[in-house]
Amino acid sequence: TAVLGDPLDAPSSQRLVELSGGNPLFVRELVLGAISNGSVHRLPTGVRMEFDAPSNLRLLEVVGERIADLDPSALSLLRLVAVAESLGIADLEALGQFDLAADLERAGLLRVDIDDHMAPGGTVRVAHPLHGEVLRVTMGKLEVRRQTKRAIDVLRRREELTPDDELRLAVWLLEVGDTPDLDIVVAGARRARAAMDLTSTLRLAQAADEADPSVVTQTLIMEVLFLQGDFVEAERVARRPIPADIGGVELFTHTAIRLDNLLWGFGDVDHARSIADERRPMFERLGMTQLLDGLVAYGCAIAGRISEARSLLGDEPNDSMSALLTAPARTTMLDRSGNLQAAIDSSDRALRILHRFPDPKAVMDPASFQVTRGLTLLALGRFDEAHAGASAAYHSVVTDGVPFLRAFLPMVLGRIALDQGRTDDASAWFAESRDVADAAGVRTAERVAVAGLASAAGQRGDRTRAVELLDTLSAIDDPLGLMQVETAIGQAWALRAAGRPDEGLSTLRTTIEARIEEEPAPCLWALTELARLGDAAWAAERLHLVEGVDGPYAAARRDLVRAIAGGNVARLEEVVQILADLGSHALAAEAASVLASYCARSGDIRRAGAAETIAAEQLALCQNLRTPLLSIGGAVPLSNREREVTMLAAEGLTSREIADQLHLSIRTVDNHLSRSYAKLGVTGRADLSEALRRRQ
Repeated sequence: TAVLGDPLDAPSSQRLVELSGGNPLFVRELVLGAISNGSVHRLPTGVRMEFDAPSNLRLLEVVGERIADLDPSALSLLRLVAVAESLGIADLEALGQFDLAADLERAGLLRVDIDDHMAPGGTVRVAHPLHGEVLRVTMGKLEVRRQTKRAIDVLRRREELTPDDELRLAVWLLEVGDTPDLDIVVAGARRARAAMDLTSTLRLAQAADEADPSVVTQTLIMEVLFLQGDFVEAERVARRPIPADIGGVELFTHTAIRLDNLLWGFGDVDHARSIADERRPMFERLGMTQLLDGLVAYGCAIAGRISEARSLLGDEPNDSMSALLTAPARTTMLDRSGNLQAAIDSSDRALRILHRFPDPKAVMDPASFQVTRGLTLLALGRFDEAHAGASAAYHSVVTDGVPFLRAFLPMVLGRIALDQGRTDDASAWFAESRDVADAAGVRTAERVAVAGLASAAGQRGDRTRAVELLDTLSAIDDPLGLMQVETAIGQAWALRAAGRPDEGLSTLRTTIEARIEEEPAPCLWALTELARLGDAAWAAERLHLVEGVDGPYAAARRDLVRAIAGGNVARLEEVVQILADLGSHALAAEAASVLASYCARSGDIRRAGAAETIAAEQLALCQNLRTPLLSIGGAVPLSNREREVTMLAAEGLTSREIADQLHLSIRTVDNHLSRSYAKLGVTGRADLSEALRRRQ
C-alpha cells in the first residue's frame, strides 16, 4: 500500500499471499516486477496486480541459490513434488523416498500438511509456493516430461483415486502424449469444470470428444466456450444432433447452455424459443416440462417480456431441484415486476439449495445469482448488503477467470455507486464492465455499461464525455434489448449534459410509456430520474402505475417525485431523512436542496438553512455531482456583513471583540449572528465552523 498509494484489491492480495508466503523479499520482488511489467490497474476496490513470478529474474536467482547445493537425487525429488504439486506420505514410502523427503523437510524445502485429505497419510508439498513456480519453469521440457511420467506412476499405484487425482492424471497423460482411459479424461473434465478450471475443462473435453463424441463432452465444450465469450464456436458445437434417448440431466444442461448462448451471445430470443419448442416432446417424455418452461421464461424475463415469463413459471415449485433450476427466471421476473422482497426470498432459497452440493459451481455458479440479487437489494435500499454480495461474487469470477460473469458484476457495483452519488467510482466500474464485455463480445452487458457511463457523465455535467458516450451507445447493436429502461436513463442524462435536455426528457418519457406495464420497478427509477431532470409533473401523474413496487426505497422515491411536483414540504422533510438513512446520498442532497428552496420562498429562513446544511452534508458524501436539483439550492445566502461576522465568531471571537473589530454595536453583531444561525440551520457558535465549511 505504501509503494502503490492504494491497497491491493482482494484477488491480488490473495495471489500475493499465496506466491510470497509472507516472505518480505518475495513480496518486494513480486510487486516491483509487476510495476515494471506494467501489470498494475487501479479500480474502485483498490489496485489490481498481475504477478508473473517465473519471469522475474531476481526471484529466479534468489530461489536458485536455495537449491543450488542439492545433490541430484534430492533435486529430482523436489522437482517431482513440484510437478505433482502434492504427493502423499504413503506415496513417498512406496517410492522409497521417505528419508530423502525428511531431509528436504528439515532444510525447509518441503512441508507436510497433515490435516489435508488429498493424499494418504498427509500431503507433501514444496515448502514455498514460489519455489514450486520457479522449479516448474526452470526445468527443461525433457525433465518436465520425465517427472510427469513419475507422477503418473505414483497415482496409478494408489488403490483409489480422488476426483482431484482423476483431473491431474488425465492432464498429465495428455501432456506426455499417452492415450488415457476415456473415463478418466471425462471424469477429469468434469472435475476441472467443478473447480472452474476452464482451460483444463476444454482441453480434456475436446480430447475425449475426439476419441468418442458424446453429449457430455459436447456440453462441456459448449459451456466453456460460452463462458469464455466464444459464442459463434459454442453455437457450432451445439448444432450437433443429440440422441433421442438422452437422459434428463444431460438434456436439461445441454438445452440450458444452448439457450443461454443464443440469448446472451446473439440476442436471438426467437431462435432460442424455437429450439425449446423442438425439444418440448423430449422434455414431456421425461416429465420435465416445468424445467423447460423455466428456461423459456428466463429468456422472456431478460428481454423484458415479464407477463409471458410469469405465465410460464406459475407458482414456485415445491421440490428443491426444480426451485433451483427455475430460480434465475423467477428472480429476474420478480425483480423487474417490482416484487422485490419475493425476488430476494427466491434467490436466497436457491442459494441455500445450491450450497448443499459438495461442488456448487458444478451445478450453477453462485456468483451468477449476485447479478440480479445485487440489483434487487439496491432497489430495496440495502446498499451495504448489495455491495458486499456483488463484491464477493466479483472477486470469485476474477479468480476463476470467467469473462461472461465478469462483464456483468462490475455493472452491478457501478449501479450501486451511482445511486449513492459516487460518480467517479461508478464510472470506474462501468468502464471495467464495458472493457470486459467488449473483449468477450457480450454486447448486452457492453450497452448497459456504456449507458451507466452516460448517466455518470450526465450527473457530473461532463459535456464532452456525454457527447462521446451518446455516439458509442448508438453504435452498439443489442438485439436482446436488455435493461432498456436503464439504457434510456443513461441517454437522458447524457443528452442533458450535451445541451439537448428536451430530447433527453422525450426519450425517457417514450421508454417509460412503452415499458411501465411490463417492468414497473425500473420504470419507477426512470420516473424519479425524469423528476430530477426537470419533468416532475409528468412523472407524478404516472406514479399510480408503479405503486406495487415494494420496499422503503421505492416508497421514498415515489414520495420524492410527488414532493418535487407538488411542493409538499412536510413530506419532503421526511423523505430527506429516509434517503439519508438508507445511504442514497445523491437523492438526499437533491431533496434537501429542493426543500431549502421551498422554505426560502415561503420565508421560513431557519428551516431553509437547516435543509441546506443537510444538502451539504449529503453532497459531501458524493463525488462531483452536478445535477439540476442541486443548482436550485443556495436560496438563502449570507450577506457580506453576515458572513464577515460569522467567520469571526467561528474563529472564537466574542460578540464584543467582533463589535470592536468591525466598529459595530454588540447588539448589531448579535442580530447578524441570529440571522446567520437561521440561514445556516444551526443553533449556536459551536456549529459555525462546520456549517461555513459546507457552504464553501
